[in-house]
Amino acid sequence: MTVDFLSCIEPGDTVLADKGFPQIKSELLKRNALLVIPPFAFDPQFTNSEIDETYKIASVRIHVERAIQRIKLCNILKFIPITLLPHIDAIMHMCCVIANSKPPLIKNSEASN
Repeated sequence: MTVDFLSCIEPGDTVLADKGFPQIKSELLKRNALLVIPPFAFDPQFTNSEIDETYKIASVRIHVERAIQRIKLCNILKFIPITLLPHIDAIMHMCCVIANSKPPLIKNSEASN
């Protein structure tokens, strides 16, 4: 069974996306969710507030990339035969469980910043 990503969004959720996904903003607003994308540079240079916002988003994206890397390091997803595709959601879920069983990605001092 395929689940539409947007149908999984709940009120109060925050979605972090690249600049190439502004078209989902209206769908997220309907669901009372927040879309966070890096600012666009309308002038050749960002303002100080845009620089600060870009830095904050980049620091979160680093942790997201680390979490994705942990899932990839399981190497389970490299060897899935086509016959197991109907079970991909359960397989992906287990890869995430394995990744989440490891020590935290963010130290307590980093999480409070």
